[in-house]
Amino acid sequence: MLDEYFLWMDAPFHRLVSQLNLPSWVFGPVGIFILVFVMRSAIAYLKATQRLKRVREQELAKRRKLFGQLPKLMPMDYETVFNDVREKWQRRIEDLPVAIDFPRLHNKVDLCMDGKAVEQAADPDRSLLATLDSIAALLDADARPLIRERYAEIFSPDSHDHAQAMKMLLPHLENHRTSRLLKAINQAIIAPPVIKLKTEFGRKHPFKDLRGAWRIRVDVRPPEAGDDEAVSVVHTRSELSFEADLFQFDWDFKMLFNRDLTCLSEIAIGIKHVRFGATATAAFRTALERDAELFNKGANAPGQPS
Repeated sequence: MLDEYFLWMDAPFHRLVSQLNLPSWVFGPVGIFILVFVMRSAIAYLKATQRLKRVREQELAKRRKLFGQLPKLMPMDYETVFNDVREKWQRRIEDLPVAIDFPRLHNKVDLCMDGKAVEQAADPDRSLLATLDSIAALLDADARPLIRERYAEIFSPDSHDHAQAMKMLLPHLENHRTSRLLKAINQAIIAPPVIKLKTEFGRKHPFKDLRGAWRIRVDVRPPEAGDDEAVSVVHTRSELSFEADLFQFDWDFKMLFNRDLTCLSEIAIGIKHVRFGATATAAFRTALERDAELFNKGANAPGQPS
């Protein structure tokens, strides 16, 4: 009976189906329904996959177009970035977002003396006061009693508005090195290097911030070292590609100050620790590593190590 059913088929296909020993219902209405259902599901899946791919490509195209326009608006050579950073750092502390940013960044600050980690003030919750006290102990001990006294007056244990309280505290630190250091720890001070990184490197390789991956390292040279560049502040952040599982990298922004923190002498920007995902081809890896090396060479002053 099966042979009669396939009389219209060619001989090779007839022999193949006959050898499969399939039950007769496969070739009836139930089998046809299942076949149609499977085919329609497969087609729907393929269409959804293609639609998602087009959306991702359109998003990447928009970002590449945006990043490609920025350099025309703002040339960002070393001198431009340095002057922009210095101009921001020289502003009054009230004119920078320190009061807003430092309460959320204080537990990301690592303090060092001559490259060795400093044991910070004991506090199980790493409070804002503990970080401020540790910074003052490292830079100017005279500010410690002032910070503790004003902190006790201004900060309420029941209040969660740390930004407003910091805004009230900062004017009391105006003539202290602690205040001048805090001006180097905020979102505004790293804006120029971020713009340079996004416009020059991100134009070819769009990326976004990796949430929570921001550290600030403060390193103070001991007085007996006798060098002018005695205080360094290094912001380290991590980024990842917009396209899933393509690449990640870290980058540093370093600022060098004199001992009194009255002069910003040098900055340095560098991409490091590039990691690739499963979707990165060998050609893409080579191109990105080359672009990262070129960025590092062009981002710093002549003679600086990239």
